[in-house]
Amino acid sequence: MVLNRKEKALLNIVYKTAVNKNGQCLLTPLDILQKIPYKLEFTENDLDKVLNDLALDDYFTVDKAKHHGEIVYVLALKEKGLSYIRDKKKARKKTLYQNYYRHTHCHYVIYNKMDIGQNFLSNHYE
Repeated sequence: MVLNRKEKALLNIVYKTAVNKNGQCLLTPLDILQKIPYKLEFTENDLDKVLNDLALDDYFTVDKAKHHGEIVYVLALKEKGLSYIRDKKKARKKTLYQNYYRHTHCHYVIYNKMDIGQNFLSNHYE
């Protein structure tokens, strides 16, 4: 499943908050919105939808509670949520390796063809 930018930002926040607390945390909408990068247009209306989408994708469970009249999200990471950062690093490493391989292989092919072409020209037109 490919996550969009809002989902990635929210999942990063939940993961960083919950990972050191046995995979569970309590967050208010204000806590979350303060940690969202400014370059993302993320409103309080988006929050419920993105949280529910990530819960449906099995990253964590989400429940709403009220504490002193304020909404609090009760979040518990599931197995997929706990392995999110590891999977993210693994995918990045794979992409870097593939790009490196393509780049070096492409140069190898180009340089070999140039050598073959130069040898052909020098042998036939001397």
